[in-house]
Amino acid sequence: MGQNVNEREIVLNLLIEFDKNERHANELLSGALAKVDYLPANEKAFVKRLFEGVIEKQYYLEHVIKRYIKTPISKVKKVLRLILRMGVYQLLFMDSVPDNAACDEAVKLCKKVNMKPQSGFVNGVLRNIARAGDKLKAEKFTDLVEYNSGKGYTQALSIFYSVPLWLVQKFEKVYGREKTLGILEGYQEQRPVTVRFCVAGDKLGGWLDSIRSKGIQIKQHPFVPYAYEVKGTSGISQLPGYAEGMFYVQDVSSMLVCELADIEPGMRVIDVCSAPGGKGLHAAFLGAKVSARDVSEGKVSIIRKNADRLGYTSDDQINIFVQDARTVREEDVESADVVIADVPCSGYGIVGKKCDIKYGVSEEKEDSLVVLQREIIDAVCQYVKRGALLMYSTCTINSRENEQQLEYIKSKGFELESIEDRLPDALKGQTGNKGYIQLFPGINRCDGFFIARLRRNR
Repeated sequence: MGQNVNEREIVLNLLIEFDKNERHANELLSGALAKVDYLPANEKAFVKRLFEGVIEKQYYLEHVIKRYIKTPISKVKKVLRLILRMGVYQLLFMDSVPDNAACDEAVKLCKKVNMKPQSGFVNGVLRNIARAGDKLKAEKFTDLVEYNSGKGYTQALSIFYSVPLWLVQKFEKVYGREKTLGILEGYQEQRPVTVRFCVAGDKLGGWLDSIRSKGIQIKQHPFVPYAYEVKGTSGISQLPGYAEGMFYVQDVSSMLVCELADIEPGMRVIDVCSAPGGKGLHAAFLGAKVSARDVSEGKVSIIRKNADRLGYTSDDQINIFVQDARTVREEDVESADVVIADVPCSGYGIVGKKCDIKYGVSEEKEDSLVVLQREIIDAVCQYVKRGALLMYSTCTINSRENEQQLEYIKSKGFELESIEDRLPDALKGQTGNKGYIQLFPGINRCDGFFIARLRRNR
């Protein structure tokens, strides 16, 4: 262990910080790892796995703990609950950690936070859970239905997959039980990283060979010919070709936005709410003149950084600046051949990638998001030339933010246009002929994502 740094103490401090403020888990984790960049890769990977795992499995971990304590869990001090969650996660989900180590390290953490008298309690709970480890590891959500004495299938899904009960109920109402189970399974699925190859095609073979020579698995994604799935890497930035801008990390669902827009060289594309810039940079790769903007300098700096790495240094290729998408930029009115509006959303389609999203959502927040989306729609619809396209997208699976918003866009003088012939074969036969597609985590081979193509007719 480098410089006497305790990885579990790092995780505990991160969990305490996450619990008391509204910063996103990935922001906290990135900041913490940057401070201990000197640690070996395996120790940083341990911190990441344990921190994200405890957040992802929060409901289930608490459910297990409650079964092995007599005190109501609400009476247990929060820091002890966090230590217990960390211990249970290691016992049940990290086979590389010996049971004794998980228990002993939890006791050490109690002492570090001045709770030595409570260390015996923590040790006893974790030892009991360790003894029941094989049974708990084999537990399925259906076992929880029986354990909960008839509280029901939906309650069991909420606990086992650590998703708020109201959200599971919402999914069941809209999509039915079978598809809901597929979505929740998809949240926990370990998917490979997807990258977009973005230099001349004659360099592709050498790039693939150089990656495979490192023992890294890479294969073409079936949806888009220049999309590749990568497995077995300790860090994307360490891959051959990263510094040279040969590829960009982007989910294939996001790539489909430009694929379905028929972008051609010389077109003017406006990409609002652009950060981190994937769609705008994709449009630039296809030869468009791109105007990319987002609401803050922080977001815009991310787009610029990505553009620089990919070699887009000229404003003629991609012009990047701060702009609130709700405010009409008069010089852009009726100037775009394609407007890409990937609007802020609830993010239900990417819970598997951002483990904390599911705990911050509510029906009230949905209401405010729908209003925000319409304010953005009001502005950006004005940028589309008559007869040109608006590509509306979100990374959620919520009809209020997706299909129902299409009716609002249509009221602005737009009509949906079929995307069926442009879709990959695996996605045909759904709603493409209606002009949109809803993709689901765990069901489709990508993030949960919504894409619609609308043409301005007046």
